[in-house]
Amino acid sequence: MRLDLIPDDGPADFPPYDIYPIRSDWVPPSGVLSSARGSDAAKGRLLAQEVSERIALAINTGFR
Repeated sequence: MRLDLIPDDGPADFPPYDIYPIRSDWVPPSGVLSSARGSDAAKGRLLAQEVSERIALAINTGFR
């Protein structure tokens, strides 16, 4: 991981309600919605595993 490349923009600042279209000024210039600080390879593996399992489940149950 390249921690030196993590933007310092901070998290996006969305209101507690939804509007469409979303206002672009709510998202930092980097486009990052939350910080990756505190991340590491082990957390990335866990996240990738969880996401892939959930996608497979959705495909297997949704397209039968």
